[in-house]
Amino acid sequence: MDVVPTRLDPEAIGKLIRYWVYYDNKIKQLNDENRKLRSTKEAYEQQVLQYLKASNMANPIIQIGDGRIIIREDKHQQALSYSMLETTLTKYYGLRPGSKNETKDILAFIRAQRSVQSTPCLKRVMNPSSRSRSNSRSTTPTNTDSDTRTT
Repeated sequence: MDVVPTRLDPEAIGKLIRYWVYYDNKIKQLNDENRKLRSTKEAYEQQVLQYLKASNMANPIIQIGDGRIIIREDKHQQALSYSMLETTLTKYYGLRPGSKNETKDILAFIRAQRSVQSTPCLKRVMNPSSRSRSNSRSTTPTNTDSDTRTT
C-alpha cells in the first residue's frame, strides 16, 4: 500500500488515482445506503413508539434474541458555537446591570486562541454533467502486472 515512486511514473499515479476514485465511490455509495437505512429504522421506531403510547405502555422492556429494547430519553445539547456563546454572554451581561459587556472581547480572545492545522488531501470536484454517471463507475480496479510494478 505504501508505494513511494522514486521517479514520475504515469502508470503508477494512474493506478493510485483509480484506486482512490474506486474507494471514494464506494464510501459515497455506503454513506448513501447508510442514510437510507437510518431513515427506514427511524420510521419503524416512530411506529413502535406510537403503538406503545396508544397501548399505554410507558416503560416496556421488549426481549429480543440478543438482548432487550427499552425506551429512554435522548438528550441533545445545543452545539457550542460562536453565535450561541455571543447570545449567552450578551444575556449574562444583560442580567448584571452596571457591568461592562465584554462579549466581543471574550469572543475575540477565544477566536485568537484557536489553533489551525492544515494537511494536504485530495478533494473530488464533480463536473455538473458527470454527477449522474459517477455512481455507475464503481467497479474494482484490477491488478495487473503493470499495476504492481514499483520503481
